[in-house]
Amino acid sequence: MPNPLYRAERCRDLPEDHRTTALCASTEMLNHYSRIAEHHSTLAEAEELDVLACLQALAASTVPT
Repeated sequence: MPNPLYRAERCRDLPEDHRTTALCASTEMLNHYSRIAEHHSTLAEAEELDVLACLQALAASTVPT
């Protein structure tokens, strides 16, 4: 099973890569890469929230009653 934290970190790295590429591009490509960067930022946030939810569920299931 893929590590969700790794996926979140990778999604965090991709926007910077796309923003750097966009600086060397035409206006049209700048907009394209900027949209991709925003998309990957959103994916990273979703992955991190999913990991947090899983950790909270795990912690709740292991708390003695």
